[in-house]
Amino acid sequence: MKTCRTIATLICFIAVCSTCAADVGVAARDTRPSLVVLGIASTGKSKEWREGLAGFGIENWVAQALYDCGKYRLMEQRPDVLATYQPKLADTYDLAAMERKKDLQPLCEALKADVIVVGKVVATWPERSRAFVGIISNDTRDTVIKVDVCLYDMRTGKSLKASGTGKAGHSSHAFVADRPGGLAFDPETVGIATNKAVEDAVSKLVPEYRPRDRSTDAPLSLSPVSAGVLPLAMTSDVALMYPELKTKRVQLGIHNRIVKEIGETPQCTLQEVNPDVLATLETQWWVAANGAPPASDVTKHAADLRAKADWLVYGEVFTFSAAQVESMSGLSGKLANKITIGVQLRAVNVNSPSQAMVMASGTGTSMGDWNAWKGQDIDFEQTFVGESAQKAIKSAWRSLACEIAAAQKRTK
Repeated sequence: MKTCRTIATLICFIAVCSTCAADVGVAARDTRPSLVVLGIASTGKSKEWREGLAGFGIENWVAQALYDCGKYRLMEQRPDVLATYQPKLADTYDLAAMERKKDLQPLCEALKADVIVVGKVVATWPERSRAFVGIISNDTRDTVIKVDVCLYDMRTGKSLKASGTGKAGHSSHAFVADRPGGLAFDPETVGIATNKAVEDAVSKLVPEYRPRDRSTDAPLSLSPVSAGVLPLAMTSDVALMYPELKTKRVQLGIHNRIVKEIGETPQCTLQEVNPDVLATLETQWWVAANGAPPASDVTKHAADLRAKADWLVYGEVFTFSAAQVESMSGLSGKLANKITIGVQLRAVNVNSPSQAMVMASGTGTSMGDWNAWKGQDIDFEQTFVGESAQKAIKSAWRSLACEIAAAQKRTK
């Protein structure tokens, strides 16, 4: 296994350089319609829903599902354009209403998108059942989510809407006299149920879509590539609910794990970028917590690389939760924290005028004491939170490498 050179100080750009793309000069033109996911609204008002939802990046799940359809070219949002339309979207998140007001055509043109998508979490409810065996209780606690996803196609001038429902939960056993309390809504089940609801809705909008099990992705078949690591971004929801993550220790720990993962890939070599540029980007993308930047901003940093690159890879931490999970110790029920982290990596071919991206998401979980972790000042990778990040990054990078390999084949 090849280790990364001086990981603690090497803050590089993920830049993936396809040798086969270099042979043809410019990537083959992708004629699929371009698509932008604008945002997701929620009708959830309860404290349990707000706290459970934060950090689950529903917008990212919608984008990933539509990307996995293989029917569209996913494009990044443009904040400068959306600022003009956001008030109208926030009021309804109903593209049919905006269509009647003839607001959608100029929005699509400004975004250079053929298709735009919005959504809304329209209903949430808990389901709970309990059975007893003597003095031991068996609780089943489920979260049920209903999501609407609405798609407008500028080429036809029509919008389509579909609803999806997802359910997730877990069972626990406890001694009746010593059972800690807990919420029926918890961050772990909310995230899983919402992802299932999104997949259900997208399968109705695009009948050929099938939810993808990324754990079955084939082994890497990359042509030799040159790679580096751009500091990841963090979404505002994650930062709002878990401000403990907005530290250099966490940012650098996650960054170093991506560097190491790519560095250990046989087909990849790492490229460095101007450290001053990277230090600035860390502040803008992680600490500012504005989420992943537009692809146009990413491609500007190609000039900062020490070698020419055709692909630039970036991304964000879009999911984070610290859910309480019960475990048995003798006849007593005890609580521990189950950490879930979601990472979405994206790559843009700088030779493509459309700046369409490929993407892959990964999640990781581990168990530990969240309150104790917040006060620790130790190596991030040695903590249970770092373990969750390692699992998420490994899964996301493996899938992204497969997407880049597929893009390499299309250019031959």
